[in-house]
Amino acid sequence: MHILIAEDDPVHARLVEAAVRPLGARVRCVSDGQAALESVRKERFDVVVADWMMPRLDGIQLAKQLRREIRPSPLVVVVTSLDHPDARAHALTSGADAFLAKPVVAKDLRDTIAETIRRRDGAVPPKACSECVELRPVATPARGFIRPAAPFAGVALVGSTGGPVALAR
Repeated sequence: MHILIAEDDPVHARLVEAAVRPLGARVRCVSDGQAALESVRKERFDVVVADWMMPRLDGIQLAKQLRREIRPSPLVVVVTSLDHPDARAHALTSGADAFLAKPVVAKDLRDTIAETIRRRDGAVPPKACSECVELRPVATPARGFIRPAAPFAGVALVGSTGGPVALAR
């Protein structure tokens, strides 16, 4: 496995690097999103672990750009100090495959990467609907799919004066 770490804080970059080494990964670190994008344009990476707030190109912009340009796209894990459901939803709908709040716990990062790879490969079924946005399936062109523009399909339920029976019909 080849992992790219995009992190402007050198201490956190080293912590993330130490966390993913037990996966047997080859690791490269860069200090901003633009350097990460340039690296992925030149070399294939399986996973990009990107800080959200970086100079030149932040982690969200990086995820969007990777989805537009790179086929097959690497998995993108966004890490940030913004530990809020809205931040998580924004990162995931912007193209990230996973989201972790800082401080990143090594085991959580390794588990997140492993789970995201299993989801991409179809080994893990989607979880309950309350978690659909966070655990959306990941598709790659190599498997014959094209990543949809939105990370999930919308479902609308509409009732009428006929009630549930009319809706079921």
